[in-house]
Formats: sequence, C-alpha cells, structure tokens
Amino acid sequence: MPALVITMLLAWVIPGAALAEAGADDGSEKVVAVVNGASITQAELDQALTQGMLNATKGMQLSPEQAQRFKSQYSGRVLEKLIMDELLSQEIEKRKITAAPGEMAAALSEQLELQLKASGKSKEEYEETELKPKGQTWDQFIAGIAARPDVTHMYLMEKMAKTIAPEKVKVTDEEIRKFYDDNLESRFTKPEEVRASHILFGTKDAKTAEEKEAIKNQAQEVLMKAKQPGADFAALAREYSSCPSKEKGGDLDFFTKERMVPEFSKAAFSMDVGEISSLVETQFGYHIIKVTDKTPAEVRPFESAALAIRKGLETQRVQQELMTLANGLKEKATITYPGVLPDSAAGEQKATN
Repeated sequence: MPALVITMLLAWVIPGAALAEAGADDGSEKVVAVVNGASITQAELDQALTQGMLNATKGMQLSPEQAQRFKSQYSGRVLEKLIMDELLSQEIEKRKITAAPGEMAAALSEQLELQLKASGKSKEEYEETELKPKGQTWDQFIAGIAARPDVTHMYLMEKMAKTIAPEKVKVTDEEIRKFYDDNLESRFTKPEEVRASHILFGTKDAKTAEEKEAIKNQAQEVLMKAKQPGADFAALAREYSSCPSKEKGGDLDFFTKERMVPEFSKAAFSMDVGEISSLVETQFGYHIIKVTDKTPAEVRPFESAALAIRKGLETQRVQQELMTLANGLKEKATITYPGVLPDSAAGEQKATN
C-alpha cells in the first residue's frame, strides 16, 4: 500500500481561503517555468510556498517580513520540486497509472489504522473522539482525504515506482527483523515513567552559606509537615514551593529519567507510589518529592510492529526510486524559465537551453 500518502493524513491542512489568498497577488498568472510544454505559474509557486511555510511553522503566523524572507530563501527549491512533480505527473499519464474505484480509500484506511495503532489508538477510538463530534464517520473521513488531488498524486507516484521497480522497493522479512532488533530500545521500547509532585525551595538567590542553610531548615520543617498522616501535599506545594508547578499542587505529570536532572530522577525512580522523599538537593535547590504513579517500561512486540516497519522501509525506497526517476526524466526534458529567474533556477536554464 502506498505509504507516502500517510504523511498527508494527519499533517497540517491548509484552508482553501489561505491557498486562494496565496495565489491572489498581482502577476499570479505569470509563468515561472515550462516543463515539456506544461506551464508552472507564479500562483502555483506561491501556493506551494505558503503550504511549505505553514508546514514548517506548524501554522504559526509569520510577520510579513519573515514570510518574505522565507519565500526568498526557498522559492528556488520549491520551484525545483514543482518541476520534479510535473515530470512525474507526465510520466504517470504516459504510463497510464491509475487507481481503481475504492482502491485508494481502502489503502488509506489501512495505512491510517497502522499510524493510529503506533500512537496507541484504534480506528474506533479515533472515530469516536475525533470524528463523531464533527459529524463524520470513518468512511467519510477517508473519502475526503482520498478526494484531495495532492493525496491522489502522491498515491499514483508511489504506485508508479512500485510498478517500474518492484524488486528495488521490496522489503524482506529479514530486513524487517533486523530493523526491529537494531532499533528495539530507541523506537520500540516505551521507557519507564514516573509521575510525581514536588515542593521546591529554590536556592539560586541565596548569596551566602547562611542564607542557603536557612532555606534548607525551612525545607526540613515543611518536610516534617508533609510526612504527617493525612497531610495535604498539594496544599503545601501551593504555599511553599518556588516552582511554577505550585499552581498545580506541585504536579509534574509523567516523566522519564532523562527529563529531570540526575539527582531528582535517581530519587523519584527509586521510590514507591505514595512515598515522600527526604530532601533532595539539585542545582535548583531542595526538593521534597512525592511519587503519585508509575508506568513500567513496555516493549512493543515484533508482531505488532512488523507491518509498520515494512511500510516505512518501503516508503524510503520508493522515495529513492522516484528521485532517481525524476532526475532521469529531467535530463531528457525541455525546461525553460520565462521572466525573472529564482536564484537556484538560473543555472538550470543555462543547462537546459
């Protein structure tokens, strides 16, 4: 199943109005490149730049100056990608690569279910929590994605690569197993986590040893209160802690060992749920730590990861094949750049004229 398209599924979706606005500047119909007789307009380049900008900033609004700098820096590269895409589109048409009715929707559904499973969700959970509130079913959601021209294009590109070079993109069972074993700890093991609350007595403003000792003495007094039967740890944190987490009763939520400074982690991960530490000194000051929950390390079984690994390795190989194919097509193509040239395109015009 084509996996390139999965990158589109949960990615930032640009509202139509934003894209329309992107191509609405003066001169938007100006042709910036001609690829074997097919024109790429300024509007298309602007639209692609806007999409790239929104993806890069995760939708964060840029100032006009920042947006202009982004466009100036990346216009040549984005135009080059549009040219490559056009060459691949022409090859898709030439080879008559198509998708049968329902083929792409079924493939998308399968791939998205894999993606959700990897994040710990099921298709049913996603439909219930994300789609039903919007009045959508799973099938309607998938149909909407499958109807997008960009998704169709990516699907057909991958299908073409698999048609042209099936052996080059094929992934063996041995390769899947090796990838799993090589990446077991970094990608398929969820580390142990602890949830804890703390009360921090900060020492960064202590200018003398006496001032630091006074802070430590106060921390010891509060520690005695915290260990009293029925003590309200959250209330003590709100009253005494100098950490912003005091607003949440000192709660730090779940964290891995690497998230905290070594002294803090060593104490927290050695404690039982409900236990309150002695004073723990770190570079920030003195901490009173209460462990409120723990989750053990969890290894994702090979059987549940194998299909996702296969799709991921296939995607890498398909991308390599498409790049090789596009470069070969470009060498034989007639490409011109009418008008003012983006910097990175200028050399290309000399090479293709």
